[in-house]
Amino acid sequence: MRVLPSIVAALLATSAQAATVRVVPWRVAGVPEAHVSGLVRATEAAVRELSTLGIQLAIPAVPLHKRCGTEDPACWTALASRAGADYGLVLVVDPGGGLTVDLVLVDLKARRVAQRRFTAPGPDGAAQGVRAALEALVPPFLRRGYGGFLVDLPPGGRLKIDGKVVLTEPSRAPLAVPSGRHEVDLLLPDGRAILRRAAVAEGQTSALALDLRPLAAARRSNDALRTTSAALWAAGTVALTTSFALAFVGNEYTRRLRPCASATDDCLTLDEAMRTQQATKQLYDTANVLLVGGGALAAGGAVVFTFDLAMGGGWQ
Repeated sequence: MRVLPSIVAALLATSAQAATVRVVPWRVAGVPEAHVSGLVRATEAAVRELSTLGIQLAIPAVPLHKRCGTEDPACWTALASRAGADYGLVLVVDPGGGLTVDLVLVDLKARRVAQRRFTAPGPDGAAQGVRAALEALVPPFLRRGYGGFLVDLPPGGRLKIDGKVVLTEPSRAPLAVPSGRHEVDLLLPDGRAILRRAAVAEGQTSALALDLRPLAAARRSNDALRTTSAALWAAGTVALTTSFALAFVGNEYTRRLRPCASATDDCLTLDEAMRTQQATKQLYDTANVLLVGGGALAAGGAVVFTFDLAMGGGWQ
Protein backbone atom coordinates (compact mmCIF):
# COMPACT_ATOMS: atom_id res chain seq x y z
CA MET A 1 0.00 0.00 0.00
CA ARG A 2 1.37 3.43 -0.94
CA VAL A 3 0.85 6.20 1.57
CA LEU A 4 0.33 9.66 0.16
CA PRO A 5 2.16 12.56 1.86
CA SER A 6 0.17 15.00 3.89
CA ILE A 7 0.79 17.79 1.37
CA VAL A 8 -0.94 15.64 -1.25
CA ALA A 9 -3.60 14.11 0.96
CA ALA A 10 -6.15 16.84 0.61
CA LEU A 11 -8.68 15.89 3.20
CA LEU A 12 -10.48 19.16 3.65
CA ALA A 13 -12.14 19.53 7.05
CA THR A 14 -14.68 22.30 7.56
CA SER A 15 -17.04 22.60 10.48
CA ALA A 16 -20.65 23.71 10.30
CA GLN A 17 -22.62 25.51 12.96
CA ALA A 18 -24.67 23.43 15.37
CA ALA A 19 -27.96 22.34 13.79
CA THR A 20 -31.22 23.84 14.99
CA VAL A 21 -34.68 22.35 15.54
CA ARG A 22 -38.13 23.71 16.15
CA VAL A 23 -41.16 21.81 17.47
CA VAL A 24 -44.13 22.16 15.13
CA PRO A 25 -47.25 21.01 17.05
CA TRP A 26 -50.53 20.09 15.38
CA ARG A 27 -53.71 19.44 17.34
CA VAL A 28 -56.53 17.16 16.29
CA ALA A 29 -60.05 18.19 17.37
CA GLY A 30 -60.88 16.97 20.86
CA VAL A 31 -57.41 17.39 22.39
CA PRO A 32 -57.17 20.16 25.02
CA GLU A 33 -54.60 22.84 24.30
CA ALA A 34 -53.11 22.29 27.74
CA HIS A 35 -52.26 18.70 26.83
CA VAL A 36 -50.53 19.83 23.63
CA SER A 37 -48.59 22.56 25.46
CA GLY A 38 -47.42 20.04 28.07
CA LEU A 39 -46.22 17.65 25.37
CA VAL A 40 -44.37 20.48 23.61
CA ARG A 41 -42.52 21.29 26.83
CA ALA A 42 -41.73 17.61 27.41
CA THR A 43 -40.49 17.29 23.83
CA GLU A 44 -38.19 20.32 24.13
CA ALA A 45 -36.82 19.06 27.44
CA ALA A 46 -36.07 15.64 25.94
CA VAL A 47 -34.36 17.23 22.94
CA ARG A 48 -32.10 19.26 25.25
CA GLU A 49 -31.23 16.19 27.28
CA LEU A 50 -30.61 13.76 24.42
CA SER A 51 -29.19 15.86 21.60
CA THR A 52 -26.97 18.77 20.69
CA LEU A 53 -29.66 20.43 18.59
CA GLY A 54 -30.24 24.10 19.25
CA ILE A 55 -33.90 24.55 20.11
CA GLN A 56 -35.82 27.44 18.66
CA LEU A 57 -39.08 28.65 20.16
CA ALA A 58 -41.94 26.28 19.33
CA ILE A 59 -44.65 27.37 16.95
CA PRO A 60 -48.15 27.65 18.51
CA ALA A 61 -50.30 24.58 17.92
CA VAL A 62 -52.86 24.81 15.15
CA PRO A 63 -55.66 22.42 14.20
CA LEU A 64 -54.79 19.61 11.84
CA HIS A 65 -57.37 18.88 9.18
CA LYS A 66 -55.54 16.18 7.22
CA ARG A 67 -53.58 13.30 8.70
CA CYS A 68 -50.37 12.15 6.99
CA GLY A 69 -49.88 8.49 6.24
CA THR A 70 -46.99 6.47 7.62
CA GLU A 71 -45.40 6.18 4.18
CA ASP A 72 -45.94 9.77 3.13
CA PRO A 73 -42.69 11.71 3.71
CA ALA A 74 -43.80 14.56 1.45
CA CYS A 75 -46.82 15.19 3.69
CA TRP A 76 -44.71 15.23 6.87
CA THR A 77 -42.16 17.50 5.22
CA ALA A 78 -44.94 19.90 4.33
CA LEU A 79 -46.14 19.95 7.96
CA ALA A 80 -42.58 20.68 9.14
CA SER A 81 -41.83 23.30 6.50
CA ARG A 82 -42.93 26.22 8.68
CA ALA A 83 -40.26 25.37 11.26
CA GLY A 84 -37.69 27.74 9.74
CA ALA A 85 -34.84 25.63 11.19
CA ASP A 86 -32.54 22.82 10.07
CA TYR A 87 -34.94 20.26 11.52
CA GLY A 88 -38.65 20.35 12.05
CA LEU A 89 -40.02 18.17 14.85
CA VAL A 90 -43.67 17.57 14.02
CA LEU A 91 -45.88 16.74 16.98
CA VAL A 92 -49.39 15.52 16.22
CA VAL A 93 -51.69 14.75 19.18
CA ASP A 94 -54.84 12.72 18.60
CA PRO A 95 -57.42 11.81 21.30
CA GLY A 96 -57.74 8.25 20.03
CA GLY A 97 -57.13 5.59 22.73
CA GLY A 98 -56.27 8.19 25.34
CA LEU A 99 -53.60 10.19 23.54
CA THR A 100 -52.04 8.97 20.30
CA VAL A 101 -48.92 10.90 19.43
CA ASP A 102 -47.03 11.10 16.14
CA LEU A 103 -43.54 12.45 16.56
CA VAL A 104 -41.74 13.02 13.26
CA LEU A 105 -38.22 14.44 12.84
CA VAL A 106 -37.77 16.01 9.40
CA ASP A 107 -34.35 17.02 8.07
CA LEU A 108 -35.53 19.96 5.99
CA LYS A 109 -32.26 20.25 4.03
CA ALA A 110 -31.78 16.59 3.17
CA ARG A 111 -35.52 15.83 3.02
CA ARG A 112 -35.14 12.85 5.34
CA VAL A 113 -38.02 11.79 7.60
CA ALA A 114 -38.01 9.63 10.72
CA GLN A 115 -41.27 8.84 12.51
CA ARG A 116 -42.50 7.28 15.74
CA ARG A 117 -46.10 6.75 16.90
CA PHE A 118 -47.20 5.71 20.36
CA THR A 119 -50.36 5.72 22.48
CA ALA A 120 -50.55 6.66 26.15
CA PRO A 121 -53.47 6.69 28.59
CA GLY A 122 -52.92 10.32 29.54
CA PRO A 123 -50.62 13.37 29.42
CA ASP A 124 -48.08 11.97 31.91
CA GLY A 125 -47.64 8.73 30.00
CA ALA A 126 -47.44 10.66 26.74
CA ALA A 127 -44.62 12.82 28.14
CA GLN A 128 -42.65 9.66 28.98
CA GLY A 129 -43.40 8.25 25.55
CA VAL A 130 -42.04 11.39 23.91
CA ARG A 131 -38.62 10.82 25.47
CA ALA A 132 -38.52 7.19 24.37
CA ALA A 133 -39.54 8.18 20.85
CA LEU A 134 -36.83 10.83 20.65
CA GLU A 135 -34.18 8.34 21.73
CA ALA A 136 -34.99 6.44 18.56
CA LEU A 137 -35.42 9.50 16.33
CA VAL A 138 -32.31 11.57 17.08
CA PRO A 139 -29.53 10.67 14.61
CA PRO A 140 -26.38 9.30 16.29
CA PHE A 141 -24.21 12.22 15.11
CA LEU A 142 -26.56 14.67 16.91
CA ARG A 143 -26.43 12.90 20.26
CA ARG A 144 -24.61 14.23 23.27
CA GLY A 145 -20.87 13.54 23.07
CA TYR A 146 -20.94 12.96 19.31
CA GLY A 147 -20.32 14.83 16.10
CA GLY A 148 -20.38 13.80 12.47
CA PHE A 149 -18.16 13.43 9.40
CA LEU A 150 -19.55 14.05 5.95
CA VAL A 151 -17.43 11.93 3.61
CA ASP A 152 -17.10 12.28 -0.15
CA LEU A 153 -16.21 8.61 -0.57
CA PRO A 154 -15.16 7.63 -4.12
CA PRO A 155 -16.69 4.42 -5.53
CA GLY A 156 -14.74 1.40 -4.35
CA GLY A 157 -13.09 3.31 -1.51
CA ARG A 158 -13.15 2.48 2.18
CA LEU A 159 -13.05 4.80 5.16
CA LYS A 160 -11.38 3.81 8.42
CA ILE A 161 -11.65 5.82 11.60
CA ASP A 162 -9.29 4.93 14.42
CA GLY A 163 -8.38 1.70 12.63
CA LYS A 164 -11.94 0.47 12.08
CA VAL A 165 -13.66 0.34 8.70
CA VAL A 166 -16.83 2.41 9.07
CA LEU A 167 -17.87 3.17 5.49
CA THR A 168 -17.61 1.19 2.25
CA GLU A 169 -20.34 2.81 0.15
CA PRO A 170 -20.93 6.49 -0.69
CA SER A 171 -23.42 8.06 1.70
CA ARG A 172 -24.93 11.50 2.14
CA ALA A 173 -25.73 10.94 5.80
CA PRO A 174 -23.17 12.19 8.33
CA LEU A 175 -21.11 9.48 9.96
CA ALA A 176 -21.39 9.58 13.76
CA VAL A 177 -18.12 9.67 15.74
CA PRO A 178 -17.34 10.61 19.33
CA SER A 179 -16.29 14.24 19.59
CA GLY A 180 -12.53 14.84 19.59
CA ARG A 181 -9.58 13.99 17.34
CA HIS A 182 -9.50 10.86 15.21
CA GLU A 183 -7.19 9.01 12.84
CA VAL A 184 -8.92 9.05 9.45
CA ASP A 185 -7.69 6.63 6.75
CA LEU A 186 -9.18 6.82 3.28
CA LEU A 187 -8.29 3.69 1.28
CA LEU A 188 -8.60 4.22 -2.46
CA PRO A 189 -9.44 1.45 -4.96
CA ASP A 190 -5.95 1.54 -6.55
CA GLY A 191 -4.25 0.76 -3.23
CA ARG A 192 -3.28 4.28 -2.21
CA ALA A 193 -4.16 5.60 1.20
CA ILE A 194 -4.75 9.09 2.53
CA LEU A 195 -3.98 9.41 6.22
CA ARG A 196 -4.88 12.33 8.42
CA ARG A 197 -5.87 13.37 11.89
CA ALA A 198 -9.21 15.16 11.94
CA ALA A 199 -11.23 16.67 14.75
CA VAL A 200 -14.97 16.99 15.21
CA ALA A 201 -16.74 19.02 17.87
CA GLU A 202 -19.81 17.87 19.73
CA GLY A 203 -22.95 18.65 17.78
CA GLN A 204 -21.08 19.74 14.65
CA THR A 205 -20.43 18.09 11.31
CA SER A 206 -17.03 18.21 9.61
CA ALA A 207 -16.93 17.70 5.85
CA LEU A 208 -14.14 15.43 4.66
CA ALA A 209 -13.76 15.85 0.91
CA LEU A 210 -11.10 14.20 -1.22
CA ASP A 211 -9.56 16.41 -3.93
CA LEU A 212 -7.48 14.35 -6.35
CA ARG A 213 -6.21 17.31 -8.37
CA PRO A 214 -3.44 18.24 -5.92
CA LEU A 215 -2.57 14.53 -5.84
CA ALA A 216 -1.96 14.40 -9.60
CA ALA A 217 0.12 17.56 -9.54
CA ALA A 218 2.17 16.33 -6.59
CA ARG A 219 2.78 13.01 -8.31
CA ARG A 220 4.09 14.77 -11.44
CA SER A 221 6.30 16.90 -9.20
CA ASN A 222 7.65 13.81 -7.41
CA ASP A 223 8.35 12.08 -10.72
CA ALA A 224 10.26 15.13 -11.93
CA LEU A 225 12.33 15.22 -8.74
CA ARG A 226 13.16 11.53 -9.03
CA THR A 227 14.14 11.93 -12.69
CA THR A 228 16.32 14.94 -11.90
CA SER A 229 17.99 13.13 -9.01
CA ALA A 230 18.72 10.07 -11.15
CA ALA A 231 20.06 12.19 -14.01
CA LEU A 232 22.42 14.08 -11.70
CA TRP A 233 23.64 10.84 -10.13
CA ALA A 234 24.22 9.28 -13.55
CA ALA A 235 26.06 12.33 -14.92
CA GLY A 236 28.18 12.56 -11.79
CA THR A 237 29.05 8.87 -11.96
CA VAL A 238 30.09 9.14 -15.62
CA ALA A 239 32.19 12.21 -14.89
CA LEU A 240 33.94 10.57 -11.94
CA THR A 241 34.58 7.35 -13.87
CA THR A 242 36.03 9.30 -16.79
CA SER A 243 38.19 11.33 -14.38
CA PHE A 244 39.68 8.16 -12.89
CA ALA A 245 40.30 6.72 -16.36
CA LEU A 246 42.10 9.88 -17.51
CA ALA A 247 44.19 9.91 -14.34
CA PHE A 248 45.20 6.29 -15.00
CA VAL A 249 46.29 7.17 -18.55
CA GLY A 250 48.18 10.19 -17.24
CA ASN A 251 50.01 7.98 -14.77
CA GLU A 252 51.05 5.69 -17.63
CA TYR A 253 52.37 8.69 -19.58
CA THR A 254 54.26 9.83 -16.50
CA ARG A 255 56.06 6.48 -16.26
CA ARG A 256 57.36 6.99 -19.80
CA LEU A 257 59.09 10.20 -18.75
CA ARG A 258 61.58 8.37 -16.51
CA PRO A 259 65.27 9.32 -16.89
CA CYS A 260 67.51 7.13 -19.10
CA ALA A 261 69.73 5.06 -16.85
CA SER A 262 71.96 3.68 -19.63
CA ALA A 263 72.55 3.87 -23.35
CA THR A 264 70.63 0.66 -23.82
CA ASP A 265 67.29 2.12 -22.48
CA ASP A 266 64.55 2.95 -24.97
CA CYS A 267 64.52 6.63 -24.12
CA LEU A 268 62.31 9.34 -25.55
CA THR A 269 63.80 12.14 -27.51
CA LEU A 270 63.58 15.62 -26.11
CA ASP A 271 60.73 16.55 -28.46
CA GLU A 272 58.84 13.33 -27.62
CA ALA A 273 59.31 13.92 -23.91
CA MET A 274 57.98 17.47 -24.17
CA ARG A 275 54.93 16.32 -26.15
CA THR A 276 54.27 13.52 -23.64
CA GLN A 277 54.59 15.94 -20.74
CA GLN A 278 52.15 18.33 -22.40
CA ALA A 279 49.64 15.52 -23.06
CA THR A 280 50.01 14.30 -19.46
CA LYS A 281 49.29 17.81 -18.11
CA GLN A 282 46.15 18.04 -20.25
CA LEU A 283 44.99 14.63 -19.05
CA TYR A 284 45.48 15.59 -15.39
CA ASP A 285 43.77 18.97 -15.88
CA THR A 286 40.78 17.34 -17.56
CA ALA A 287 40.65 14.62 -14.88
CA ASN A 288 40.63 17.25 -12.13
CA VAL A 289 37.81 19.19 -13.82
CA LEU A 290 35.78 16.00 -14.24
CA LEU A 291 36.51 14.99 -10.65
CA VAL A 292 35.22 18.29 -9.24
CA GLY A 293 32.27 18.47 -11.66
CA GLY A 294 31.30 14.83 -11.12
CA GLY A 295 31.41 15.27 -7.37
CA ALA A 296 29.21 18.36 -7.63
CA LEU A 297 26.71 16.56 -9.86
CA ALA A 298 26.55 13.55 -7.53
CA ALA A 299 26.11 15.85 -4.52
CA GLY A 300 23.32 17.68 -6.37
CA GLY A 301 21.62 14.36 -7.02
CA ALA A 302 21.85 13.52 -3.32
CA VAL A 303 20.34 16.91 -2.38
CA VAL A 304 17.42 16.48 -4.80
CA PHE A 305 16.85 12.92 -3.56
CA THR A 306 16.85 14.07 0.07
CA PHE A 307 14.44 16.89 -0.77
CA ASP A 308 12.13 14.41 -2.51
CA LEU A 309 12.11 12.21 0.57
CA ALA A 310 11.45 15.19 2.82
CA MET A 311 8.46 16.12 0.67
CA GLY A 312 7.09 12.60 1.06
CA GLY A 313 8.19 11.33 -2.36
CA GLY A 314 9.31 8.01 -0.94
CA TRP A 315 6.01 6.12 -1.33
CA GLN A 316 5.77 2.79 0.41
